[in-house]
Amino acid sequence: MSRPISWLYAAVLLNLVSGLAQLGQYGIAFPLLPLALQQRGVAPAQIGLLCALPWVGMAAGVLLAPWLMQRIQAWRTVLIGLLLGAVTIASLGDAPLYGWWLLTPLLGLALGLRWIGNESWLYRLVPPQRRGVVVGLHETVIAIALLAGPLLIGWLGSRSLAIWYLAAGFGLLAILPLWLARQREPDWSADAVATSATVVFWNNPACALGVLAGLLDTGAMSLFPSFAAQQAASPTQQALLIAVLGGAGLLSQLPLGWLSDRLGSRTAVLACLITAILAAVLTGLASPQQQGPLWLAAACLGIMGNGMLTLSIVVATEQPGDARLAMRDVSLAFTFGSVLGPALLGSVMQHVGAGSYSWVLLAFALIPMLWLPRLRPALPSSQP
Repeated sequence: MSRPISWLYAAVLLNLVSGLAQLGQYGIAFPLLPLALQQRGVAPAQIGLLCALPWVGMAAGVLLAPWLMQRIQAWRTVLIGLLLGAVTIASLGDAPLYGWWLLTPLLGLALGLRWIGNESWLYRLVPPQRRGVVVGLHETVIAIALLAGPLLIGWLGSRSLAIWYLAAGFGLLAILPLWLARQREPDWSADAVATSATVVFWNNPACALGVLAGLLDTGAMSLFPSFAAQQAASPTQQALLIAVLGGAGLLSQLPLGWLSDRLGSRTAVLACLITAILAAVLTGLASPQQQGPLWLAAACLGIMGNGMLTLSIVVATEQPGDARLAMRDVSLAFTFGSVLGPALLGSVMQHVGAGSYSWVLLAFALIPMLWLPRLRPALPSSQP
C-alpha cells in the first residue's frame, strides 16, 4: 500500500492542476472568443451574447459541482471539467457559428466544475493558519494565465487552429497532477447535503465581496481600454496598460494573502478598497495631455480586481460550514458580478461619458465598506 502524500505535496499538485487548466480554459480560450468572432464578421450584438454565455454555463457548473463531489468525489468532478473543456475548446476552432451557441456554455460549465471541485478540495486540505497565504499563492498561479494566454495568442495568431489545440492540450496535461493528488482527497460523502444552502449576496460578506470582485474584474477592467482610448492612448499603449494591469494583479496575490493571515481579512480588504479609491482618483486625473496617472491607475486596477477575488475566497473559508458551499456561493456571486459589471459600467459610460468611469469605480470601492465590521479583525497574536 502506498504511503499517503502530505497536504503540502497535494496542495502543490492541485495548484498545478489549476495553473495548467486556467491557462487553457481561461487565459487562452476567453480572449480568443471575441477575436475569432470578430474575424468571422459576426455582428457586435451576437459577439456580446456569445461571450456572455460562458458565464451562464459557469453558473451551472458552480451549482452542479458540490452535488457531483458528494457522489463521485472531487477528483472525478475536476476530471470531467478538464475533459469537457478540452473537447469544447478543440471543437470551437473550426465549428460553424451555430455550434458556438452550444459550445460556449459548455466551456463555462467545464470551468465551473473544475473551479469548485479543485479549489474546495485545496482549501479543505490547508491548515487554517496557512489558508490566506495558500489562497494568495493559488490566485497568483492562476493569474499567470492572464499574462501567458494573450502572449501565446500573439505568438501563434488568433486565426490559427493551433492556438485552440494548444489551449485544449493544457487542460489535458492537468490530468497528470490531478491523478497524483487523488489519494489525498477527503471523503465528501460524509458531509451534509451540499444543495441545501441559499445564496444571499447582501447578507454574506464573502458573497458581497465576490460580487464586487466580478464587477471590478470584468467591468472596470474590461472597459479600461475604452477609457484609455479616450485619453489618447494608442493601441500599443492600451496593450501595454493591460500588461501592467495583469502584472500588478499577479504580484499582489501573495502579499494580500499574507496580510489577511497576519492582520485579519478586515485589514486586507480595507487595503484593497483604498487601492480601488486610489484607482478612481488616478483615472480622474488622467487626460490626453497627462497620461502618467493612467499607468498608475492600471496597476491599482490590477491589484483591486484580482485582490478582491482572492479576499472573497479567504473570507469564505473563514465562515463556518461546508467548504463546497462556501466556494459555490462565492463563485456564483463572482459570476453575477461578472455579468452585471460590463453592462452597468458600459451603459453609464455611454450615456454619461467616459468621465463617469472614475465615479463608478469610486462607488464600487465605497459600498463594500458596509461589510467591513463583519470581517475578521487582526488575530490576538501573530502566527510565526
